[in-house]
Amino acid sequence: MEKTEKDVNELVEKLKSFQQQSVTYAEELKMAHRCEEERYKKLEETHDALQQIYTETIRVMADVMDSRSRYTRGHSERVRRYCELMGQRLYISDEEMKMLNTAATLHDIGRMDVEQTIWDKPGKLTDTEFEAVKSHAVAGEKMLSPIPFLNKIAEIIRHHHEKYDGTGYPDCISGENIPLTARILAVADSFDAMTSERSYRERIDPDTAIEELKSLSGTQFDPMVIEAFVSIWKKMYV
Repeated sequence: MEKTEKDVNELVEKLKSFQQQSVTYAEELKMAHRCEEERYKKLEETHDALQQIYTETIRVMADVMDSRSRYTRGHSERVRRYCELMGQRLYISDEEMKMLNTAATLHDIGRMDVEQTIWDKPGKLTDTEFEAVKSHAVAGEKMLSPIPFLNKIAEIIRHHHEKYDGTGYPDCISGENIPLTARILAVADSFDAMTSERSYRERIDPDTAIEELKSLSGTQFDPMVIEAFVSIWKKMYV
C-alpha cells in the first residue's frame, strides 16, 4: 500500500512538473509566434516596397520607350489595357495575367536597339530597314532574359510577332506553339498600331480595324483571341 501511494505521489509530481513544462513551452511558443509574426510582417512590407519599385520601374521604362516618338506616346499603356481585357475574357490565371501585363508594357523595349530614324521614316522601308525592325522582338528578349524574374516575360516579347499560320517572326512557330499570352499581345499591339497615327500612314478608325483583324483570324491571329477581342472592344472606350 505504501509503495502504491509513493508511486501515485511520484506520478502527481511528474504531472505537476509536466504541466509546468507545458506552460513554459506554451509561453515560448507564443513568444516565438509573435516574433515570427513580426518577422513575417517586415518581410511582407519589404516585398510590398520592392513590388512598388518594380511596378514604377516598369512604368518608367515604358514611358521612356514611348516618348522617343510622337507616334508611340501612350502605346504601351493602351496595349496593356487591351491585353488585360482579353486576358479576363479568356480566363487566364492570375500569374499569366501578371506576366501579360508586364510583357505588354515592355513589348517594344527592343525598339531601343533600332535606329529611331527607321521607326519614324515616312515612306516604305528598304529590305535592310525592315530586317532591322523585325529584330526588335529578339533584341527585347535579350535585354530582359538575364533578369531572373523577367525571363518568362522575355519569352512572350520574343514571340509577339509570330503569326498563327507560322509565317511570322522570329521563329516561324504556329498555333498553340505560340504562348497564349503572346497571341493576345499580338492582337492588342496590332489593333493599337492600326488605330494610331504612324509616320507611314494615317490612323484607321476602330470599326475598320476590327474588320481587318477579323479578316486575319486563322492566318495572322488566333481565332479564339480575335473572338475575345471583338466581344470586349467596346469596353476599351468606356
